[in-house]
Amino acid sequence: MSIHISTPPTHNPQEHIDCATLKSKRAYTCVFHPTKEAFCVCAKCGALLCKHCYLDAGGRRYCESCLLQDNALRETLERELIRETRAKAMPPLTLEAPQTWKQIPGALLNMLKDSVIFFRSAYNTPFRLSFLLAFLALLPNAIVIYVLKIHDIVARLAQTPQIDPTLAQTMTDVVSQASSSTLILTAIIATILKILLFDFSLFICTRICTASKLTWAQISSTMHFCLLPLIITPFAAYFEVSFVGFLALALVIIQTSTAIRSATSCSIFQGFFTMLGFIVLTTLLNLFAV
Repeated sequence: MSIHISTPPTHNPQEHIDCATLKSKRAYTCVFHPTKEAFCVCAKCGALLCKHCYLDAGGRRYCESCLLQDNALRETLERELIRETRAKAMPPLTLEAPQTWKQIPGALLNMLKDSVIFFRSAYNTPFRLSFLLAFLALLPNAIVIYVLKIHDIVARLAQTPQIDPTLAQTMTDVVSQASSSTLILTAIIATILKILLFDFSLFICTRICTASKLTWAQISSTMHFCLLPLIITPFAAYFEVSFVGFLALALVIIQTSTAIRSATSCSIFQGFFTMLGFIVLTTLLNLFAV
């Protein structure tokens, strides 16, 4: 891309003035347009310029003659113009966030195809819709732990030397006396609390580490889609295959990192510290809950 700039009228070096003088109360005029008030000075030669005579290059303002004489400045200006042209010609691609259950399958397919584009607008999904989707993904794992495998888990804990025998016996009695409906209700409550824990952790870390103004509902909707890989954790819990559980958690972390970068347009460092805080805070809250 080449730039064709007409050679401006010559100006007298004695008419140059620095920025400090320009900011004084006395009014100065442009060297090219004597009838127009000066707006800035050339960063290289110091010529007074109006709003129609300066060009930005590398974050500084120059007159046309200085740009013509300096190849480095011309190349900088060309690169900036190319970036601006591409940005205007190719705006960021976004997808419409799902608003109903009928749109969920298509949205999940879009998330698998390109999660970066998907998460640019996923936060616009209604909270109740995304929350129920995450609930259905996490509930099977809670059913396995609190209903199907609870007796084995308690028996294993009771045999742990660190557990007080009285406490172990109490745990065994409570579980053995609990009805199926009570265990299912426990699984439902545990699932809801786990989702809210993830939502809270991501909301706090996003607000602290980025300049995002997304609301709780918007960040939570984003988090709910990131939790969907946990749908494979029931297999890890039932068959006691820890590798599958770790794989699901790794997918959640990767998905959450992508979602934060896409939804907030934060820098790499902001995204890194957001994810670091999210992992630490979520771990601490899980330990506290246990």
